[in-house]
Formats: sequence, C-alpha cells, structure tokens
Amino acid sequence: MKSISFCNKPARRVKVLTNRQIIMADEQIIKFNLYRALCLKNARDSVRAADLFIGKGVNHLCYHLYVHALEEIGKIFIAYYLMTRQETWDRPLTNIPMDDHVKKLFYAIWAPSISKEIITGDQIELNRGMASLLHARRVGALYTEFNDTIPSSEKVPDEEIESLSKFAASRLNLEEVHGDVNPDATLSESMVWFMEISNEPEIRNFIFGKISQEKLIELGNIFDWVDWLQKYFLEQEKENEEITKKELDRIIPKSQKKITKKWKIRIKISSSSHAIRPKSLQIFNKRNKLIQLTRSDQHTLLIDLTLGSNISVNELWSQGFLISKLFVAALNIGTNGMFFWNTILDTEKFYEHAHDLENDKKLELRLISGLKLNWADRNMHLKEEELNITEMLFNYFLAIQDRRIAECVNEFIITLGLMAKNDIHFRFETEIFMRLFKIFKSLVLTNYKQKDDISWQDYAFSDREQMLRERTQYEKILRIAESCK
Repeated sequence: MKSISFCNKPARRVKVLTNRQIIMADEQIIKFNLYRALCLKNARDSVRAADLFIGKGVNHLCYHLYVHALEEIGKIFIAYYLMTRQETWDRPLTNIPMDDHVKKLFYAIWAPSISKEIITGDQIELNRGMASLLHARRVGALYTEFNDTIPSSEKVPDEEIESLSKFAASRLNLEEVHGDVNPDATLSESMVWFMEISNEPEIRNFIFGKISQEKLIELGNIFDWVDWLQKYFLEQEKENEEITKKELDRIIPKSQKKITKKWKIRIKISSSSHAIRPKSLQIFNKRNKLIQLTRSDQHTLLIDLTLGSNISVNELWSQGFLISKLFVAALNIGTNGMFFWNTILDTEKFYEHAHDLENDKKLELRLISGLKLNWADRNMHLKEEELNITEMLFNYFLAIQDRRIAECVNEFIITLGLMAKNDIHFRFETEIFMRLFKIFKSLVLTNYKQKDDISWQDYAFSDREQMLRERTQYEKILRIAESCK
C-alpha cells in the first residue's frame, strides 16, 4: 500500500502546545554555566579582536570575527535546548548539530525575542539580513572566488562593518546580563516544536528562506512568528489534501490527443564505472524531450522523467518506478557499466579504524576480493553512442510483449540491485553470477529450436561469436555455472 499526498510546500501536522517545566540536574546546571561562560569568553575575544582591526583595511576579517561572536552566542541557546530536551513515546530526542552556522546565527539574532526582551528598531533592521545571508556574506567576503575582480578586503564597506559591530556588541552585552541558567525556568513547547521541525531539510529551507524570514521581520516577535508557521503548515496540509482529493477524482484521458505532460519525476543514479561529461548529455537531451539527463557530479547522474496525464496519481508511484527501472536497466546494458540508485560502500572494510595497542600503531585491514571492480583502470566515460544504445533499449523494453523476455528484464533489474548491495556484510557474488547466467540461458532459449546436431550452448556461442570472441572463456563460464547449481 503506497501513501499518496501532495507536498509542493512544507507541510507538517502540528499540535496545540503548552509550556513545560525544565528539568536539569545540578551537574547539568554546572556544566551548562561553564559552557556558557566559555562561549561568552570566545565571543568577547572575537569582538575585541575585530574592534582592533577596524580601519586597518581588513574589513573581511572583521566581518568574520563579528559573525563568529554571534555564532558563539547562538550556541548557548542551542546547548540549553539540547540539555533540557525530553524524550516521550511519540517524540524522540532531536539533535541540533552545532556545526549548523545558519541556526547558530538565527538564535543569536532572535534570542532576545525568545527571552521576551525588547528588540530595537535598529536591531530589527539588521535582522533583515537574515541568518542565512549573514553566513553567505561572511563566506563570500572571506574567500577569493575565481570570478572576483576586487580583493576580499574591499568586499565589505565600512558602514556595514560599523552596523555589525554595534549589533554584535549589543547582543554580547545583553547575553552577559542574563546571568547563569535558572533551574526553575520553563521552555515554551512551541519553541521545542520549532527547534525540532527546523531540523527537517525541506522545512528548514522554507523556515530560513525569504518568505518566512520576511514574515519574522514583519511580526518582530519569534513567538508570534512560530504561531504563524504552525498555522501556515496547517493551511498547506489542508490545501494539499484538497489537491489530492481533486486528483483522485480526475477523469483520465483515453484519447492520445488529449494526453498532456502531467508529472515529472527526478531520480539520482550513481555510477562506479563511468565518469559523466555534460557534452554527451546535451546531445541526448536535444532529441529527447521526455527524458532529460543532468550531471550532478563526475559519477552521479540526475534523470528527469516526464509522464503524461494518462497516468493517475494512484498509478504514479508504480508507473514511475517501473519506467525508472527500465531506463536504468537499459543504461547498464547500453554502457556495459554499473549505474544504480545506491553504490556499494563497505567492499573492503567493516570498521572505522583499527589499532595495534601493543605497538601503538594504526592498522589498515582490507579484504582482497572482487567485490569492488577496478573500473578506474578502464577509464570509461559516458559516451553519445552508449546513450544512443540506451535509448533504443529503453524503447524496446517499453514495447516488450513476450512474457519470457519481460521476466528476463525484471530479473536483470533485481540482479542490478544485488550488485549495488553486494559488500562484505552481504555477499551475493555466486547468486549474482547464477542470476545473470540464468537470464542469458533464458534469452537464448526464447529463439533456440532444439536440434540433434547442436546444443543450446553451441547455438548460443555461434549466435554471439563476435561478442564472446573466444570459446575458452565461454566454456569456463559454462563449467562455473554447472558447479554452482
């Protein structure tokens, strides 16, 4: 049973939440207060160092130091949450990574609102930069890019440094006034909900994106903003449910003339055998409007499949998956390589590190096997002619009428999955070999008519002599298959 829903915008089921008592043991309070003091010391040092460099022609370094100070302040709020979070049956402990620069800056900027302090108009004006833009600005100013035409020291104007300097000093002073943690404090469940939901990648992109951040500026209060987010997600969920119902009731066109482009599915495929170059993909994309290929990186291929309105939403998952599998199968045969959703990870190691305690030396223990094929020696690149073969095979697969051949294609797809999962934890070499041999034999037998003077094995070799080249290797494969039965 597959679940069908629309989520073109972040949707999240929310609950009406109340404040909860913070529970911290004495040792936790001591640990948190020490951590807080160290963060403030680090922030203070960064602000002081940046102040010393103002007017010295190194504005990019000043900017970095002020932003670093804000991050240290933001870490205090995150640490407070991590130490006071509570696990319930339906809510596991949520981790907020300390290396998330945008979140650290966000909490540094808006912590006064969380603490119900008044934010001045000047602070709100600076907040318009948003945490994500502050981080991006810092990175852009700190590093030299290939297309830069000015040095990093000239990327940040004096006025921007002066504004950021005042804000960093203001936030530092305000955080120092707060004092140590109050063990009798309460943490709003709305804030707990926000910190947990903002960990989800798609929702995080919306929360820290332009629309949501501009709404935060407009409201000027983080609690009102979180309430707005909850209502927004509920509205989106309701809208998505209405779209789903409408789609389920849609009349599917029967006439070919009435079929329009309706769905687009993107899949990501990794290749351990081929390097991917854009030029071959561009040639393929020009002549094929329903399948578009994009290079994600040197060994990762993005495949966009466009499907028609003749496919209902209930059929979309199964049809999309089937078409995806058929194209990937065609790609593997057409390239004589390895393309699949997930590539093998642990082919030689099962451990993170090994150590010789007696000699105090690190060890490298590796399994010498054929689990990881030496594709690099072949130096293969995805070529135009291979994509031509792939396209022909894909069109052939879509039109197969013979049940025996269709079963062989399906078996090949399953075998590709085994190859992708074959590692030291689950070793499928023998099963993979026998599956491929069985597919080979089944395909030969679809055309072979038994005669007294020739066996199916001889028929297969004579029919494919140019591909198999020499009989010796072919006989070896037959013997291995016989011994593996």
